[in-house]
Amino acid sequence: MKNIQGERDGLQNKKKRAQDRNSFVVEAALRPYSDLKGMRFKPDNDESLSRVLLSMFCDAKEANDLRIEVHGLRTELAMSSRKEASQDLQQARLEIKGLREVVHVLQEKNQEMGEVQDKRQRTQNNAGEITILREEIQRLQKDALAKVDKVRPIPDAQFAGEFHAMIAMIRSLSRSAYDSDDADAFSAFGDGVLLRDVPAHRWKTRAQKKSSIEAWMWSALIELVFATPSKFSSDQSDPVHQVWCGLFDARGHCPWPAPSIQSETWRCSTMKQVVELAGRSIITLGQYVSPQVSTNSRARELQETILRSRAELANTVESLLIAMAPTADTSQIQELVDKAFTLAMEMSLQRPRLQVVYPEIGADFDKTQMHAIPDRSIDDMQNGTVAFVVNPGLVKWGDAEGHNLDCRYDIIPSLVQLEPILLPETEKRMSDEAVVVKNEQDLIRVELEDHTGDIPACS
Repeated sequence: MKNIQGERDGLQNKKKRAQDRNSFVVEAALRPYSDLKGMRFKPDNDESLSRVLLSMFCDAKEANDLRIEVHGLRTELAMSSRKEASQDLQQARLEIKGLREVVHVLQEKNQEMGEVQDKRQRTQNNAGEITILREEIQRLQKDALAKVDKVRPIPDAQFAGEFHAMIAMIRSLSRSAYDSDDADAFSAFGDGVLLRDVPAHRWKTRAQKKSSIEAWMWSALIELVFATPSKFSSDQSDPVHQVWCGLFDARGHCPWPAPSIQSETWRCSTMKQVVELAGRSIITLGQYVSPQVSTNSRARELQETILRSRAELANTVESLLIAMAPTADTSQIQELVDKAFTLAMEMSLQRPRLQVVYPEIGADFDKTQMHAIPDRSIDDMQNGTVAFVVNPGLVKWGDAEGHNLDCRYDIIPSLVQLEPILLPETEKRMSDEAVVVKNEQDLIRVELEDHTGDIPACS
């Protein structure tokens, strides 16, 4: 009997402890959480309990998204490290590593949730950890943005001069390469961004063929140097641009984030660190400052990537020019590469956004954003659509301090060939003229057939 009584007492104690734990979880976690969320909660009601637990579980799943944000911030801090702040950055790396471990633990906990009691305990912890992670992310973002030093603003006139110099150089190269009317030579162009959707008959005349060579070289520059602010310093994956878009949500046809003070400050700060890590001479001249290669593995890898990008651009342009004309003057290609990489670097370091842009084929002519090639066949140069683009334009959003980023200013408009828009009366006149010509041709053909019938056949 004593044994039975002892077991009964033990069971009663276990039951009481279980009830106490359950009451503690309800009062310390579930009820405060439901009050915070404005949810009606009844501990004895299964439906009410399930609703609160489901909400807690959803909050816990947010930890996975926060893990991705923390990883992006880790990359951001790694790219924005400076010599004078090495200790702070090292501490930030340690903090990010700790946050990643916390997120990993949270993810494992979410996968292991099985029993209701375990869910109650874990979701309480997750809610607190999510709050901590959000606070850490905000702090890291502020730290990264606070490390932006003032960059010397470059006047629009200087950018215009550098861009005009590239236009003149490309035009000179295209003239030296054009020495043939062979249509097969122009098939070497491939699918450049400025040549897509342009019908072949647009390149019939000598002037149009010269323009097509310019358009092809500009296509190569856009794809290999100016596609993104960081393209000149990266390989095809362009990781800096991916992080930028991931942080500031790039959408739409243009794969760039909408310009904002936060996005442009991050871009300016990050590219400043990239330039400092690689060295300006590597970017602008393809040369090391000293004979020795950097001992920093990250710097060395970045320098090698930039040198490969410079070589790819030079080889691409040279191979096309030689294919067009074996005697083409290629001596200016290296200078063109230097100018392109220098311009791309300076654009990436400015507070306002600078971008190489071009209109789509078929777009309506806009005199504020485009210049049209003079064409005597078009009476009204203001009414037309873009037939093809000879060279892109240079656009700036915002002022020198990086404010008013919704304001667009075209430093250099795009140069385009227009297709005239035919008015209804013009279309009718051309249609009537075509009918008259066809009738005259039919009449001539009938007369020739009649005369041919009178001629005896040859034996």
